[in-house]
Amino acid sequence: MKKYITLFAYILLTGMILFSCEKVNINDDLQLIEAIESASNKSSVQLADLPASAKAVLNEDYSESATEEIFLAENLGYQVELMRNHGTRIGERIRVIFTLRGRELRRNGDRTTDRRTDDGRDLRECFRLVYPVTMILPDRTTITKNNEEEMIRAIRRWYAANSGTDHRPQLQYPVTVEFAANDRNTSNTVVINSEEQMDRVRNSCD
Repeated sequence: MKKYITLFAYILLTGMILFSCEKVNINDDLQLIEAIESASNKSSVQLADLPASAKAVLNEDYSESATEEIFLAENLGYQVELMRNHGTRIGERIRVIFTLRGRELRRNGDRTTDRRTDDGRDLRECFRLVYPVTMILPDRTTITKNNEEEMIRAIRRWYAANSGTDHRPQLQYPVTVEFAANDRNTSNTVVINSEEQMDRVRNSCD
């Protein structure tokens, strides 16, 4: 009987330890993110310097965004600054944090999704903007361009001249989006008049 009681106590204690460690790891992630972001000794590094697992995350989960800057916080981890290059959120700036071994650190614990969440993952949109398109910049000035390449270049120039803001450009409505049809020779276009309508259209990509 003693043997079974001892075994039960061991299992119970092990479970409590594992549960506690899990909670500690979550808290440690948040603390590590804050430490990396606030570190004063960060140095600039290249994409090739990132661990392979970190590069895989960028390729798979942030494929619609381009790497702008990468910083190494010594003995802590990596801070990667991205900018969305495509779609309705073009110009949006994203920050991704990795451990020294390349594990992505998440504030909300969500690890993998094919859509952009509130904390920054890319949404793979099932439609495209029909250009010309006008964007409203954070200082309320507007730019109108005829294609994505011209638009992202203009947005980058604006951010280079206006460092220190994290606000993203906004679409000026109405805009037209185009859905690919089953028949390659045809397409479906829809006029969107507000951000609320755009959110519904984005959600339709599910």
